[in-house]
Formats: sequence, structure tokens, C-alpha cells
Amino acid sequence: MCLSATQFYAMHEIQQLRLLVQSSVILGERTEGGFEYVLYNINGLYVEEARSLNDESLYYYTCIEDTDLLLPYTEEIEIVFL
Repeated sequence: MCLSATQFYAMHEIQQLRLLVQSSVILGERTEGGFEYVLYNINGLYVEEARSLNDESLYYYTCIEDTDLLLPYTEEIEIVFL
């Protein structure tokens, strides 16, 4: 199943959460500006969850279609050549 950003945004909040829990892979986590961000991959669709560090009930999802926006996650990957 290939999911588009439009389809993800059209889902009810509970459906989005269920999909993330059941079908996604966590690719990375980071903290910046009072928010904790988690990057998920759902069959090729990158979804970033932002959650306030001060109020955990405040959160939102962003679908990332431009891979340049993945840089905050990929910059932390250390590649070691043997």
C-alpha cells in the first residue's frame, strides 16, 4: 500500500495514530526548540511527529515529501569506513 500525504492528512487523528503504531518504522528522533520530533516511514511516506516538551497533548504531524527536509535526521548519522 502506497500512501500519499493527501491521504494521510485526510484520515481522522485516531486513524493516523493507529497507522503509525501498526505500520511504521521509526527512523530518528531529535529535540529542538521545545519540541521532540520523531520521524516515521510508512511504506515510503515520511511523517514527522512534533510533540511539545512542555505540554505532551500538543502535537502535530507533517508529511515530508522533499528529502532535503530529512537533513536534521541524516546529519546525525555517523558513517564509519572500515
